[in-house]
Amino acid sequence: MNESYLLTNCQGETNTVLINTAPVRDNRGNIIRSIASWRNIEPLKRAEEELRASRDKARNAMRKARERQRILETILVSIPEGITVIEAPAGSLQLVSTYYENFIGVPMEQLFHLTLEERLAIYKDFRRYGETRPGTTEDYPAWRALKTGELVMDEEWIISKKDGTPSVVSVIAAPVRDEQGEITH
Repeated sequence: MNESYLLTNCQGETNTVLINTAPVRDNRGNIIRSIASWRNIEPLKRAEEELRASRDKARNAMRKARERQRILETILVSIPEGITVIEAPAGSLQLVSTYYENFIGVPMEQLFHLTLEERLAIYKDFRRYGETRPGTTEDYPAWRALKTGELVMDEEWIISKKDGTPSVVSVIAAPVRDEQGEITH
């Protein structure tokens, strides 16, 4: 039989102990004595409480992460701005606003499979506003932010969409860095 008890030692410390008892029987089956052993399970109880608290904290973090994801998805669907989150180093898309998807004229499912270079190739023309020379991938603000860490603010570009319609867009591109300072997005 296993039972736990609170025991206070001579120093006044109270610990939870697990006591195991078993009868010792003679050859006729009569109980002639019992054996008892005990062990301090306080460290196990503390570890269990810490594990429970950690689990609760992880559940709360997951709940908050799902809530933030729903908020972000709502923003990306409703905001009238072309927003992309691009992963370094290849330039694959992580997030895309509906406005960007509609602007570029390519379904989101296809956009996620294209690199930055492939997405720029969709445009009939892209160049800095006021220039006649076509832009290169290396000129484009998102590439510069990913590859060099440059922060680009309100740089104007002429982009001719897939259907040939030219548009002037103001581009902002900023690198996202991890804890070590490496560009991740």
